Amino acid sequence: MDSNSTIALVAVICIMGLPIVAVILFRMFSHRERMEMIRHGYVPPLQYDGNLQLRRGISVTFIGIALTIGLAFIGYDGDGLGGHFILGPWLLGGIIPTFVGIAQIVSSLVAGGRATSGRSSTPFGPYGMERRDSSPYEPRESESPKRPPV
Repeated sequence: MDSNSTIALVAVICIMGLPIVAVILFRMFSHRERMEMIRHGYVPPLQYDGNLQLRRGISVTFIGIALTIGLAFIGYDGDGLGGHFILGPWLLGGIIPTFVGIAQIVSSLVAGGRATSGRSSTPFGPYGMERRDSSPYEPRESESPKRPPV
């Protein structure tokens, strides 16, 4: 194996592998953080936000429509206004995101998302959490730290 193919192989592994590793690590740390919050008696915020999914769905739909319009000119046959469009597999690059966005919109609306202006009323971060008085995850007596006698 020569040095050019080695560099190409390392580049492909970095370009494809590092984002996948980053997503896996982010999800793993988010899960650990959520489990620690539950273990310490905090109610973690809901992870599903219907309004956020609705906004993402609208964005993905319009990006897909824009890609479809842009890719449609690949199949344009003719000069000026007298030509016609030929449908081809290149349109899938825009049609697939369009329908993924439509699916996100429908899923959000079925789950109760609403199109509202402004920010969500749910605060983000630890200030939006509440402490539970009784938790099934309270430490046992044997696990509690020993206090010095007073």
